[in-house]
Amino acid sequence: MTTTTAKFAVALALAVMASQAWAQLEPLPGTETEQPEKPRPGWRFTPTLELRETWTDNIGLTSDADAQSQFISEIAPGFLLDYLGPRVKLRSRYELHYYGLIGSSAKGVNRSSNLANANLQARLLGDFLYLDAFGDISQAGVSPFGQRVYENNYSAVNKAEVRTFRVSPHLKNRLGNFAVSEVRYTRDGVRSNNNTGFGDSDGETLSATLASGSRYQALGWNVSYSRQHLEDSRAQDSDIENIDGRLTLRLGPTLALSAGAGYDKYDYQSLGGATEGRAWLAGVSWNPSRRTSVTADVGHRFFGPSRSLAILHRSRHTVWNLNYNNSVTNSRNEYLLESTLNTASLLDSLFLPTYSDPVERQRAVDAYIRSTGLPAELANDLNFFSNRFYLQRQLRAGVAMRLARTSAIFSLYNVRRDALSVRDADGVLVGSIIQTANDNVTQKGGNLTLNYRYTPRTTFNVVIDRARSESRSALLETSNNFLAVGARYVGRKGLAGSLQLRHVTGRTASGITFFDYTENALSATVYMKF
Repeated sequence: MTTTTAKFAVALALAVMASQAWAQLEPLPGTETEQPEKPRPGWRFTPTLELRETWTDNIGLTSDADAQSQFISEIAPGFLLDYLGPRVKLRSRYELHYYGLIGSSAKGVNRSSNLANANLQARLLGDFLYLDAFGDISQAGVSPFGQRVYENNYSAVNKAEVRTFRVSPHLKNRLGNFAVSEVRYTRDGVRSNNNTGFGDSDGETLSATLASGSRYQALGWNVSYSRQHLEDSRAQDSDIENIDGRLTLRLGPTLALSAGAGYDKYDYQSLGGATEGRAWLAGVSWNPSRRTSVTADVGHRFFGPSRSLAILHRSRHTVWNLNYNNSVTNSRNEYLLESTLNTASLLDSLFLPTYSDPVERQRAVDAYIRSTGLPAELANDLNFFSNRFYLQRQLRAGVAMRLARTSAIFSLYNVRRDALSVRDADGVLVGSIIQTANDNVTQKGGNLTLNYRYTPRTTFNVVIDRARSESRSALLETSNNFLAVGARYVGRKGLAGSLQLRHVTGRTASGITFFDYTENALSATVYMKF
């Protein structure tokens, strides 16, 4: 038996014995797993504390020959801050994670990391002036061909902190039953603590929309315009301008056809292709019930054929989601978008029939994730650091199921990025890796999460994740596989504990050198909410 196999067997035995002892704990009488509380008007401040001890046999995710085992102690004080008023809704969360090593030190380990998220919605003046604001601090993957780090924010391997913000005041006005107008100004930014070449950027966007009002029942219309200016510390500043108009013909209560035209203009440093041109599209929308919607568009833009498809179906216990689109984008804009395929978004759709109010529904989703120990993100490392513009084609599918004792989330993705702007802006980022590595990248993978509620307070989880990244221009391919089993126990007054055993394998590139790596880790966590 190899040393690695022996370590894994010992960790597995410890986890099994701990889980068996845990499962024998009697639930407290008359209690259930953590439930969301009804939103109450006013401020609400909730301190939190998380303690975690982790043992890993490969802390640096290096080659098996260079693997180094390590104990990591983690303490994470934090808080939840909410405000609910007649005109303002605020929901925010912050955690500061400190990491300590027991024994000898190791390379590639963070001493601290931040996790934060805040959403603000405000009605400033009647039904006329509004404000939306958003902020986020999280850990993100640097290269699609490096190690993919799961559930261990102490690791600094192929990972960096990304901070994003968006502030958007906007005016809404209803012109009788003729039309509805909106004028919006957005200021946003993306920052990183990574010093290998990902540029800090700021964006300013001015947009306006005029859409038909209730007077137009059979034939609707809308016109929109937007202009965005981007300032980037690594790439050339750029401007993006779009104008679109669309007509919608309703053929009945469930079916509508649409057609539109417009013009797009980008001024990035092109590889030689067009950066502006006319656009057209034709689409269909079908909503046979309140639980099912299908929307599809076909058309043409300056980069070629344009396609989009969105299918959503809800039943009593499931949510099915399928999305495809192709568009011109960049990494900084992708960090500013909220994912449609993470645990929270799928559960949000699943909880919609029960919780109609968005704030109450978000509380229910957060409470369910905490009580079951589900991972908050799925496929969260698809975006990678780049200062270039890309043509992105992405296909994503997800299914969420929630039964009395069992819940499951399954997702698949296939994302292809083809560079449109020059690679000079990514010279420092790519480093010693083949210079064309980020030119044409395809990422494929899937995730399966199973949760079983053994008792009202005890749940068991299994997470399986497989991912593959390929550079078609550099003939480069890497892969990552993740398996985790765990148990979680929820006690009184916001106290919860969990155990997790994970097994990670992968093939990655360091410079122009490839190597295989394996990690086995066991972690124990205590979470307290005061």
